[in-house]
Amino acid sequence: MQRDEVETQVRRMLADIKPDLGVETAAADYDLSEAGFDSLDAANLIEAIEDQFSVEISDAEAMSFTSIGAITSIIAARAA
Repeated sequence: MQRDEVETQVRRMLADIKPDLGVETAAADYDLSEAGFDSLDAANLIEAIEDQFSVEISDAEAMSFTSIGAITSIIAARAA
């Protein structure tokens, strides 16, 4: 799967979980925590990613889910 496809899917998941983040048009380095993305949102995102991409996300990987770009990089590497 191409990185841009992964990013598109990550953005959709984020928008479904927390629509008010404005991730559809945000930069890849958009800081999710500063925008109000909390631990419950992160847990929901991890579950969605694991289901969508058939991967398991470790606690260490989950801790690095700070931006759209960071999430995309981890998933693109795992889904390759």
